[in-house]
Amino acid sequence: MKRIGIIYLIAMILSVFSFSVVHAEKKKVIKIGSQRGLFAALAYVAKDQGYLKDYGINYKWHWFQAGPQMLQAMRGGDIDFALPVGASPAMAAAGNGQRIHFIANMMWGNEVIVLRKDLEGKVDIKNPQTFKNLIVAHPGKGGMQDYLCRLWLENLGVDTETSIKYREVSAGAAQRSALVSRSIDIAVTWEPHGSKLIAEGIGVLLTTGEEIAPHHDNTGFVVTDKALQNYRGEVINTLKAVNKALDFAKKNPKEFYKIISNNIDVDVSFVKSSFDNGIVVLPENLRPGAEWYKKIGAWYDKWGYTRLKSNEYQPEYLGYWTKLQKEAGVY
Repeated sequence: MKRIGIIYLIAMILSVFSFSVVHAEKKKVIKIGSQRGLFAALAYVAKDQGYLKDYGINYKWHWFQAGPQMLQAMRGGDIDFALPVGASPAMAAAGNGQRIHFIANMMWGNEVIVLRKDLEGKVDIKNPQTFKNLIVAHPGKGGMQDYLCRLWLENLGVDTETSIKYREVSAGAAQRSALVSRSIDIAVTWEPHGSKLIAEGIGVLLTTGEEIAPHHDNTGFVVTDKALQNYRGEVINTLKAVNKALDFAKKNPKEFYKIISNNIDVDVSFVKSSFDNGIVVLPENLRPGAEWYKKIGAWYDKWGYTRLKSNEYQPEYLGYWTKLQKEAGVY
């Protein structure tokens, strides 16, 4: 009898162990892509404050240098969620047939246009002719920096097709080196790179994204079509985590700046000044500026940046966020 009891106990232990192993094997791991910059601040808070874990998100974090590389990884199935990715490169990807969906806005502003220091006084925003033959560097075609710079130059009366020469140069060290070597004249970048170039005396401020288009969506939470189908619950819970991060950021600015500083390895003073000077602005909520996306789509149609016209891809790209945000209780 005693032997039967022992056998029964062993069988129960093995059964529980087997269930645990199977359960662990089936547990979903969400592949999250992110970038280093002030525009991704709410993602850092959601990660570092444990909000993603609190809402049951089991994830693996992947860093990317820029949005286009992250979108390519999403296309290949290596990333499920972009947290976040630039509003314009994501739109361009959708316009070229990539099955992705916008879920939430995560930051306003963030772009900076810097003129090489030795050209100060020689380039006048009131005189379009002074921009002729200048070399403008942006991180990538179709990105927010590219879009806003072209929009700004056109508003100044500059012929962006014949007067300006464009180069793709990565934000940060590469653009800094290009300015110092005088191989470019203008750097279009994001924070805190712009503030650092100015503080080091390498460049002078021409304008910011917030001046060009006040309170425009800079980055968003975007998911693949497959992830939305397979991980809908995780999408909704990530929305809850990001919304909680936004609330934390508004109530605890000092801690918020420190979290950003730790993630992008930049002195907290640069982070603080970017928000204090209105270069980067926390959004009021996670809802997108619908008219802003229509404008981007219209410009992409004009420039021929996308294979599809905006009215062909925007309904699907922007068609889910309202319902999902309402389900998450953050609308």
